[in-house]
Amino acid sequence: MCSVSAGSKKERQGCEVLTLMLQALQSIVALEALSADKCLILLEATVKGLPQRVLGSASYQVGKMDVLNGTPALFLILLLFNSSKLPTYVEDERFFHCLQTLVSCGLSGPTSPLAFAEAVLGAMSSCGGSLQNKEQLWRMWSLIVGPLTDTITQSNEVNQGDALEHNFSAMHSALMFPVTHLLHGTLLQQASQKSMLSSWSKLYRVFARCSALVVTAEENICCEELCVKMAAAVDREVLMVPSTLNTVSSFLHVMVECVDFSPYTPHFQQKLKFPHTPVNWTRKQSKAMRNLSTFLSLLVRCLHVYLEAPEASPETTGSALVSVVSALLTNLVLGNAIAEALNALIQPLMLFYKHAATETTKFSIHLEGKLEKLLCEVLGCLQSRSTLAYNNELLALLSPLLCVVFPHKNKHLRTAVTQFWNATFANTVSLEYPEEIRPVLSQVKQKTPIILPGFEAISVPDEFSETGSSESSQLETKLSGMPISSTGKRDSTLSKPELKDRRSTKTSKPVSTKLDFGSPKPPRREVLEEEASIDFVFIPPETKERVLTEHQKEVKRTKRVDIPAMYNNLDASLDTTVFSQYTESQDDSSDKVPTKEVDAAITEGPSEVT
Repeated sequence: MCSVSAGSKKERQGCEVLTLMLQALQSIVALEALSADKCLILLEATVKGLPQRVLGSASYQVGKMDVLNGTPALFLILLLFNSSKLPTYVEDERFFHCLQTLVSCGLSGPTSPLAFAEAVLGAMSSCGGSLQNKEQLWRMWSLIVGPLTDTITQSNEVNQGDALEHNFSAMHSALMFPVTHLLHGTLLQQASQKSMLSSWSKLYRVFARCSALVVTAEENICCEELCVKMAAAVDREVLMVPSTLNTVSSFLHVMVECVDFSPYTPHFQQKLKFPHTPVNWTRKQSKAMRNLSTFLSLLVRCLHVYLEAPEASPETTGSALVSVVSALLTNLVLGNAIAEALNALIQPLMLFYKHAATETTKFSIHLEGKLEKLLCEVLGCLQSRSTLAYNNELLALLSPLLCVVFPHKNKHLRTAVTQFWNATFANTVSLEYPEEIRPVLSQVKQKTPIILPGFEAISVPDEFSETGSSESSQLETKLSGMPISSTGKRDSTLSKPELKDRRSTKTSKPVSTKLDFGSPKPPRREVLEEEASIDFVFIPPETKERVLTEHQKEVKRTKRVDIPAMYNNLDASLDTTVFSQYTESQDDSSDKVPTKEVDAAITEGPSEVT
């Protein structure tokens, strides 16, 4: 039934004639007895006989009235796609000529080109399973996508939604058709594959640019929504086909070039033009990557599949994936976004450089150069743009990558990671090193000047552990590669019992040397033993007996006993009670006091003082 409700009598008559003609054509095409060649002749005559403005006008809607923006052009296209003779139609060039004319009329008419394209793509998808030849599907898709891209470029319109919510369903249908129908089964020829990638890239770039102009669309929402559909369509098994993985990697490369990275910078301000609907009130950005979360997960999936057998995929696949990772880590600035991206990408990155270090995997010189550049970009992102702290958490995150890059056979990679470490983690007070990286750093330290805060733990030497010594001051340390022995505390009243116990456990030969500092009390033998372990001047012991003068005797008699002995001062560490008995005995017996007796009295004297 014709939808014209007003107009001249001639127009109404023309509408009725057109309706009858199209309905008759529909009945003729539906007859199984009529050959496909005769059906194409009738369709071609109808397309050439009707003016283009009539074919693209919604005033002559025929068939089901619930079809949005129905036109004679859409009616004839649906008539072709819903026919059981479609596999035969596509073998004839007249079919593609008719399709091209009808698509051009529908997109250039007064109706919505997006609604028209969505209806055509829907009909094409429903019949895509009946066509085994992927080249024919690609030709039909190209005949729609090419004019649609030109139309959107002129109108800047990609939204089919209202003032509250955006709707990019037509764009999703056009961009998802190759993913769902052209990447499975029989492969496209190389020329067709290249043309398909070019058409897809042009359409997505226009889509990304125009979607940013939509008031109700968030930044990068076009990428997020499309990646959700792509992730559901290409699972791991589908990506195992090298050609499919290569195509999806190329798609991701195009998408990352159109990403708006402003939300991942510290100076970004959220759009204030979003309508405050309940949907937006309840929506929460739980992930730091926001509208790139699904894109990141799809990228990681492709990386894992590629790195399982890099030699099975073409070189362009690895190059595209490395470029995507590079673009992400080069443009991210916010620390939480960088941390989330690295957390997802660290294992694939480790596998990339691990494969580059093996002899079995042969990467091209071009790809190896891109890997060198990628490592510099990753480390530069952490060192210059990121605000992440160089702490235990970041070290644990980067540990898998560092374990592979530090001992890598590529000198440029080793130099880059060493310079990064000395500029970042080396300035940390202390670090908790994961067990997996400890042997790697031990090996690196022997060959490369690297600073490892708190890496060398202090250990007790074997010779001290065998003798049972518990002296903490004898622990061996190293400074700039030279062993230094600590001498511990000297002459403390608190350490006297410890020294007495140590004296019984010492296995080294004691040094019987007396140093005279002008005081009647010689130094304790424990001090001499400690000083013998380092460079001190040896003074031979006195062999002659010491003669005390009358003045010395008088001083010893009048020594004040109310002043406590200070044992940390050799001049003031003389206890008068110790020497009182010896001065009295000297007055009674002799003025000559043997030195050995004084030594014995000094050594045993303090223990007898009460």
